[in-house]
Amino acid sequence: MARIVLTDAKIRALRPPIDATRRDLLDAHVPGLLVRVTARGHKTFCLRTRWPGKTGADRRELGEVGTITLEQARTKALRWLKLLDQGIDPVAHEEGRCGLIAAHDRYCYFVDLEIVRCETL
Repeated sequence: MARIVLTDAKIRALRPPIDATRRDLLDAHVPGLLVRVTARGHKTFCLRTRWPGKTGADRRELGEVGTITLEQARTKALRWLKLLDQGIDPVAHEEGRCGLIAAHDRYCYFVDLEIVRCETL
């Protein structure tokens, strides 16, 4: 997926995709920040990265275009990335729940530094 420098004008000019149900446009300034446009024209800022308990990259909604600005979305995405680097789930952190990833999601058994079995609490 190609990265482009998102601007307010480019986001306003986005039209619904004709050949697909949705289209994602990655921002060149913030890693993982994207704007998703659905076939009905709904536009949402999302952050695509690896999340706690997931093996691959996934998207989480930052806010709807119009509800938050591009600059607010960039700031929020950078804040979330910083929390993830510290081992804190940003969604749980903002909801006031315990934000430590390993402490509340899974308990793993280790033998010789290899994960033998994980259980969801």
